[in-house]
Amino acid sequence: MSTPKLSSKIWNFFTINAEDESKANCDVCNKRLTRGGRNARSYGTSALINHLRSFHHSEYDEYTRSTEPQTKER
Repeated sequence: MSTPKLSSKIWNFFTINAEDESKANCDVCNKRLTRGGRNARSYGTSALINHLRSFHHSEYDEYTRSTEPQTKER
């Protein structure tokens, strides 16, 4: 099976579980989390974002800074 494209910045803090692609491992605490959905087309990142927000505040702040729109200086 090919490696899926992981475009969300949240993947800087998580890794897809090698044994079960419906799960992701937190790189901070090694907790295994569901990616949601019953198949690859319905996997999401909400649970991963919520995990960072609830348990890893500094990493969540880093994530939110990386997803803020860049403003142009005039």
